[in-house]
Amino acid sequence: MTAPFFFHGLLLLVGLCCPLPITKTSYLYEELYEDPSIDHFQCRKVVLTICNVSITLFKEMAQRSGNGNILFSPIRVIAALSMLSLGAKGNLSKHILEALRLNKTGLPEAEIHKCFRYLLRALHKPEEFSPLKSGSSVFIHQGLTPENKFVEGVKDLYHSDVISINFTDSSRAKTQINNYMMEKSKKEIGDIVKNLESDTFLAVVNYIILNGNFTTYFILPDIGKMKKVEQRLTYPHFRRMRRQLSLRMVDLETPELSLSETHDLESVMSLLGITYAFNGVTNSDSSSVMNDTLPKSLKVISKAMLTHEDKWSKPGKSICFKNDGSVDVGHVQFNRPFLIFIQDTKNDAPLFLGRVVNPKN
Repeated sequence: MTAPFFFHGLLLLVGLCCPLPITKTSYLYEELYEDPSIDHFQCRKVVLTICNVSITLFKEMAQRSGNGNILFSPIRVIAALSMLSLGAKGNLSKHILEALRLNKTGLPEAEIHKCFRYLLRALHKPEEFSPLKSGSSVFIHQGLTPENKFVEGVKDLYHSDVISINFTDSSRAKTQINNYMMEKSKKEIGDIVKNLESDTFLAVVNYIILNGNFTTYFILPDIGKMKKVEQRLTYPHFRRMRRQLSLRMVDLETPELSLSETHDLESVMSLLGITYAFNGVTNSDSSSVMNDTLPKSLKVISKAMLTHEDKWSKPGKSICFKNDGSVDVGHVQFNRPFLIFIQDTKNDAPLFLGRVVNPKN
C-alpha cells in the first residue's frame, strides 16, 4: 500500500513536553471550574471543526503572505468570531456559525458557546498553573448600548473584557487600546493596533503568548516543497499522518524561536463571508451591539507570540515520529522553512499554527 502523499518530501517531529508538573493544586483548580453541564465528548466536535477551519485559514494566509512568517492562534481567532454571534438577531447569528462550519457539529447554539468556555478556560489559568498568557477584549463605541445578554456572554463564555471607548477619535482610541493591551500582557505586547478607521464601532482584540511547550508538531518539508505541502494540507491528512508514524530517537537541532505576528483578520472574515454578513445587516437582523446611526466598520485583530528558549536550540536526543517508509534519520537540523502546529494536550484544541521562515523576527 502506497503511503499518503503527505509523507513524501517532509519529516514530522513531535515535541511532547509538560512544562509544569501536575500538582494537587492543579487538580483543585480544574475541579473548581469544572462545569458538569458541559459534555466534553460533544465538545470534541467543536475542536475538530476548529482544527479543520484553522487549516483553511492558514492556507489563505499562506497564499496572501508570500514567503513570510505566519503565526496565529486558531482557537483564539475562531472564538473571537463565534463570540460576535452572541446576542445577534434574525439570521446573523446563524450565518456566522455557518461561516465557521460550527453548524455542522449538530449542537445547539447555546452548547457551542459553552464548549468555547470549556476550551478557552485552559488559556486563562493563573500563571502558576500555565506558561500561557492569553486575553481577549471587546471595545464598543460609547454611543452604543449593548444588551445584557451580549455582555454576560462575552464575559462568562469567552472570558473577555467589555470596554466602552470613543471610536470617533480614532487616534486616541488606538492609543487607549494599545495601552490597555500593554497593561494586560505585562508589557510583552505593544502596538497591537496599527491602524483604526474613524467609522469603527466595535473592535475585538485578542492575544496569546506561549513560553514553553504543549504538544508541538514540527513539519519539515524538503527544500522547495513548502508550497506543495501547504496547498495539499488538510487536517484529516495530518491526523492520518500522526496515526501511521513510528517512534525514533534522533539528534535534533532546532533554532531559537522568537516569533511575533499580528494579523488583521478582515481578509479572513471576507473569505468566510462574515464581513458581508455585517455589512448587509438591517434593523430586523442586526446585532445587539449595532445601531443605524453609525457606519458599520468591524475590526478583528489577533496577535500571537511564541518563543523557544536557548536550551531547545542545542543538539540533543529527542523524540521523532516519522514514516516507516522513509530513509532513517539520525540527525535533523532545522535550517530551512518549516511548519509548526501546537495543540492543547488535554483536548487537542489548536493553540498555534504557523510557518517559520525567519525564526527570529
